[in-house]
Amino acid sequence: KERHTCRIILAVQPDLQPLLEQVPGIDGFVAPDDRASCAGVDVYCPLLSLPGALGETGDRDWTDVVPYLRPHPERAAEWRRRLAGEDGFRVGVVWQGNPRHPADWLRSFPLAALDPLRRLHGVRLISMQQGDGAEQLDGWAGIPPITPLGEDLDAATGRFEETAAVLASLDLLICADTAVAHLAGAMGRPVWLALGRAPDWRWGPAGDRTPWYPTVRLFRRQEMDDWPDLFARMAGELLAAGPGVRRRTADEYRLLDCGQNRLAQTHQGVMMYPRHDRYVGRSLELYGEFSPGETELLRQVVGPGMTVVDAGAHVGAHTLLLARRVGPEGVVHAFEPQPVLFHMLCANLSLNGWSHVVAHSVALGAEPGAAYLPSVDYGREGNFGGVALSDDPPGECVPVVTLDGLTLSACHFLKIDVEGMERAVLAGARETVRRHRPVLYVENDRAEHSAGLILLLMELEYRLYWHLAPLYSPDNYYGNPVNEFGHLVSANMLGIPCERKFPVVGLRPVSAADSRWDLPDRD
Repeated sequence: KERHTCRIILAVQPDLQPLLEQVPGIDGFVAPDDRASCAGVDVYCPLLSLPGALGETGDRDWTDVVPYLRPHPERAAEWRRRLAGEDGFRVGVVWQGNPRHPADWLRSFPLAALDPLRRLHGVRLISMQQGDGAEQLDGWAGIPPITPLGEDLDAATGRFEETAAVLASLDLLICADTAVAHLAGAMGRPVWLALGRAPDWRWGPAGDRTPWYPTVRLFRRQEMDDWPDLFARMAGELLAAGPGVRRRTADEYRLLDCGQNRLAQTHQGVMMYPRHDRYVGRSLELYGEFSPGETELLRQVVGPGMTVVDAGAHVGAHTLLLARRVGPEGVVHAFEPQPVLFHMLCANLSLNGWSHVVAHSVALGAEPGAAYLPSVDYGREGNFGGVALSDDPPGECVPVVTLDGLTLSACHFLKIDVEGMERAVLAGARETVRRHRPVLYVENDRAEHSAGLILLLMELEYRLYWHLAPLYSPDNYYGNPVNEFGHLVSANMLGIPCERKFPVVGLRPVSAADSRWDLPDRD
């Protein structure tokens, strides 16, 4: 009843003022730390205390009130013009809050978590990320492209006013719990908010709606590391609700045919691969991934800052994942002796910006020397990853080095996939293994070598577990329902140093009497 006898003054940051000037009923602005300007006020009330001061209980329907923030009409018209060429369902994304916030690790997610959205045709992703986190766009390549607007918003005089103008042209905002979510909610724009397991108190402990903003939908993460599941749910909702949205087909991920090789968007990034390769190339061609069971294990045991060795890297199907997992503070040493595959490995590392991977065009062995690569016709179908080196000619001579010869200052994880030369690699890595005690992931798919390999690893004091990874997954990156590999698996062993209390669940231990696994088909 007293509204018309009051003057309302907002104490806000300067970059908020241009936006709030559009709100009717505001009589003036002061800086939050300008105590002199607030000296004559009758009532001072923090913004989030207003609902309680006004007697609001949280059960009111605010639909008739929202929107209460609006963009400047001229700026909104300018952004509608600029975004008119962004065909499809326009989705703005913000993934990183202020990293200096003590709870930021609970709310922010990596840009890569949005991967399920990349699999949708008809969705156009538009980055509104400003400042911290925007550097993750450097590793975002391929299909679909993402339109970066962060620098334009950073450069604007009124960042929030400019952000509001962009939001007015979007169909949906998907974001972490940041100020942009509140801005979009106050504007009445559709928002899907990705919440961590312990969200801010404003969103409550349960439910997918909030009394603050009727157009905001809450997606809650149930476990500490299940961002992928959360965004898979969002992708499913977009499929059901987004006009013209569908899953991409494998053909839509191809970027370039170049003779006997192809370039495509895959689960791990943009990759060049030999299209006649029976296993790795064929998997990338049909499913956009290779041996997803191996990928999942690597994801669990490799983390930021680690030093990793990938012996037998092929074209980098797993190397790219390892590079992402260790991050810029870590390092990956990737060894691939086949020149044709090594060149593609280097191309894939460059295409994805992984400068912290050291690629070695040599083979690892028991002692320095040379080995011979048999003739391979990469223009005809073959298992290029299954080519074994020989101690004697004929063939192309390739250098052999030992892992000990690198004198690594650290080694946290050692992956060995070298077609029967696993014992030789370990023999040349004894000092590295003794000093650093890395977790091991060793291929064991040759019955004639299996018993000796197992005994050697046990002599090195490792607990061993069989890991039989199917080459096909129904939940593959391309969503391809056709299984061309049947029950074929990659047969490997996970090795944990005996002195480490490292829990292993769901894998069968390897005994000294084992000579092979118990599945008939293998890669």
